[in-house]
Amino acid sequence: MPNITNYAVVVRRPNGEVETRHPALLAFSYIASSITITLGMLSTPMAQHALTVFALELDSFLPQHASRHLDRARPREFVSLFLSKLNARFPVVVIDEQLAEGGSLGFVQRNGPELDFDTRHQYIHVNATVSG
Repeated sequence: MPNITNYAVVVRRPNGEVETRHPALLAFSYIASSITITLGMLSTPMAQHALTVFALELDSFLPQHASRHLDRARPREFVSLFLSKLNARFPVVVIDEQLAEGGSLGFVQRNGPELDFDTRHQYIHVNATVSG
């Protein structure tokens, strides 16, 4: 079970300023509940199988000369490691007020696709108007 104190939630204002949301605030509670439910769903055997298939499919699109291909003999270990990292330290969730005008529900900002990536250098942006 993930620990909500390991979650990081911030708000990005239209002017670009970023403000941290603390666990006692309602917006943090909504996001933390969503993360906890999602991580619970991802821990099921069916979800882990789907993630394994997805990882193998993504890997097949990498150029043949790419330096970091998935070890096709051990894809479940990759998924297990990925999920353990998410449970230990979830990416930063950005309640993004800059998305309110664009109509986008959100996006994921990925930094460093390597296996040893730091989850806190990944960002999940959600439109402030749909995030509560």
